[in-house]
This record gives sequence, structure tokens and C-alpha cells, in this order.
Amino acid sequence: MAKVIVVTSGKGGVGKTTVTANLGSALASLGNKVLTIDADIGLRNLDMILGLENRIVYDIVDVVEGVIPPEKAFVKDKRSVEDVLRIKKIGVIPDEEKMIDFTNKGEPIVLSDNSSAGTALMNIARRLMGEDIPFNELTEKKGFFSRLIGG
Repeated sequence: MAKVIVVTSGKGGVGKTTVTANLGSALASLGNKVLTIDADIGLRNLDMILGLENRIVYDIVDVVEGVIPPEKAFVKDKRSVEDVLRIKKIGVIPDEEKMIDFTNKGEPIVLSDNSSAGTALMNIARRLMGEDIPFNELTEKKGFFSRLIGG
């Protein structure tokens, strides 16, 4: 049975695309068929975060306008992340500076073995698939955002 998961916010720059890319990658690495869709017509960058920017031929506008059928806009990820869903909030993702580095490299941090944010995102994906994963206590205050607020 297909699931549709949506990551949304009225505010830009809050991490919707980063979370979507990582949760999509996590779900795919757990053996699910996943299709991620970036519906931001003006500033789409899911392709960049997944390292697929040079492979995009069509986008959501082409699909909506009927220029091409939806499946023609799909791009298979080189890491075997296939098709996707959008993501709902199920858990807290720790503030981790490495997230920016991974995003800039076009690599989902969830595929890293040594990352608290990646672990949290993988746990969220597992919860979405119905696993009973306990929530971890987040007590560290060493990330970028905590320094901004004086933590």
C-alpha cells in the first residue's frame, strides 16, 4: 500500500528539502520504493541536495502543464534511491553542523554512519514504516542554532 508523506511549512529556509531528501533516502535504504517530489516551482533544489542536478530534464511544471507524463520526470538516484513520498513530522532532528556540509555535497546525511542527525532521520523513517523505535533524549547543545541563541 502506498503512503503519502508531506513536509511543509509556510516559511522558507527551515529545512523542508533537507529533511525530505534524507527521509526519502532513509526509506529507500530500508527497502522501500520512494518518489520524492519538489513542488517549489520557483526555488526547487531537491535535485541539488540529492546530487542529481545535472540529470534533470523535466520538472513539476512540465508535468502539471501536461507537457510530459509524470513518470518521464522521474530520475533514478545513483545510490539506488528510486521513487518517493513526502514526509510528515515524526520526531526531532538534532542540530548538527555536518548537515550543511552533506547538503552542499549533494549527499544525504542519513547515509552517514557517524551522525546524530542521520540516525534521528533513519529512526523517523523506521517509525513511518511502523517500527517501534524509542525517542532519544537530545541534551547536547553544540550545534549552529544553539550558538545563535546563546546555548
